[in-house]
Amino acid sequence: MKQHLDLTTTDDYIAAHREEFRAEATEALKRFTPDDRELAASLTTQYATVDDVLKAWTEQIEPMYRDLEAKRSDVRFRKSLMTHVGFHENDATRMVDHIVEVRKQSLLDEVLDNVYHSDIEEAPYQREYALNLLSQPMNEVESFKQRYEQFFEALDGAEQHNITLCDPHGSWIERQKTAMLVNKERQQTAKEEDERLETIDINLQTLTTHDPLLRVILDKKISIVHLLDLASKYNKQLDSLPDEKQKSSTDRLQLFERVTAPFRMQEVERIASSHHIHNLKSLSVVQSEISDILLEVCSATPTHRNRLLLDVQRHTRLTQERDLILLIQRNREHFYEGNS
Repeated sequence: MKQHLDLTTTDDYIAAHREEFRAEATEALKRFTPDDRELAASLTTQYATVDDVLKAWTEQIEPMYRDLEAKRSDVRFRKSLMTHVGFHENDATRMVDHIVEVRKQSLLDEVLDNVYHSDIEEAPYQREYALNLLSQPMNEVESFKQRYEQFFEALDGAEQHNITLCDPHGSWIERQKTAMLVNKERQQTAKEEDERLETIDINLQTLTTHDPLLRVILDKKISIVHLLDLASKYNKQLDSLPDEKQKSSTDRLQLFERVTAPFRMQEVERIASSHHIHNLKSLSVVQSEISDILLEVCSATPTHRNRLLLDVQRHTRLTQERDLILLIQRNREHFYEGNS
């Protein structure tokens, strides 16, 4: 298994990569050591949290530290000390370093005084732990911040998706109990997935069996929205014709041909291209099939057309859910194969 995985906690990722998330989250728990956890607990008071300390670092201290560190190599700043105060170059360099360190310390004290503000004169002992943490090199503070954030992201993601995590720093007994829970959870998840897949397949079969027109539309992968738009357009134009033309089979057919012609040609081209159809007779068959679908939709009652739309939408939702479950199962199998 990879070491030091990047923790990904988006809902879509966790849903589709349950076992990989579990591995990544477990690694995040491992990286946040008992010493880290003890330090985090030592930063918390009734009014201040670890988040408050790290937010102060991110928003106030760290940006100012970077600006101050830039002063060490600021030629103009060093020369101003040489010009206005009379330092030699080496003395000016040492003075710049001294000013930077003094200002960093005073800034840190100011920020922590705000974070650990107390009505009593003596600051809480937690302030000293925060001071020690934030007095480390910047990369060390950033590393602690990242470990802390990923630790709680792992716990939150696991809780949101009901994923059992085994804490590598837990006792042997706790880890054994958790391992049994993880195994039970995996078995239950696989069972629920299989049961849901069976239900989806039954519902999909019922939908297409119930309405042959729906099955044909789905098989041809024709947009139901476009079909309904054309049917609406055809029927509106038909209603606008004089009565004698509405009763004329020839006029109705000509109207149908005119309204649907662009769409029929577009669909013939799409299907012919996707299935590599070049034979003229085969193309004619495809065109005839599309025309038959359009004729049925245009001739359907408004109730039937509404039901078609709802059934296509339901079919799409069920298909997407089935595909997601199958993707989850494939991801899980690949994960097991890669870690066997």
